[in-house]
Amino acid sequence: MDRSLPAHLRAAILAGTLSLLLAACGSSGGSSTESATAAPVAPSATATSALCTDLDAAQSAFDELAGTEVVKEGTNTLKTRFAAFQSAVQALGASARTEFASEVQAMDSAVAGLKTAIDQLTDSPSLADATAVATALGPVRDSFTALSTAVRSAC
Repeated sequence: MDRSLPAHLRAAILAGTLSLLLAACGSSGGSSTESATAAPVAPSATATSALCTDLDAAQSAFDELAGTEVVKEGTNTLKTRFAAFQSAVQALGASARTEFASEVQAMDSAVAGLKTAIDQLTDSPSLADATAVATALGPVRDSFTALSTAVRSAC
């Protein structure tokens, strides 16, 4: 889309695109990617407690990110919520890496892709920028669903 379109039209298109995709991130539907894992090593009670706490924090941050209303709250809110989600996922990954290495690796890769797309957003993003974010959200949703499902089995 050309930046010569009026700002309000670009904002409306961006809002529609990001709102639909963020809503899809928050949906409770099944994941299109299921990861096969080897039988996990039984974690200690302390490790399980930390793992479950980190999962809850990551789920909360994911829900906040998915609930972002970009037009109403702005791209800075999206960026702030993404940073919180990224931090929570890093903590979860540190707790879960031994037992759920393949799911953590997939999540790390998906989050890196979304970070790249979000870092390129401006206050008046183009449709191409919004599409890049939207495209990167799908793998994040799928990999987070796979990771949280696997981790939840240990909680």
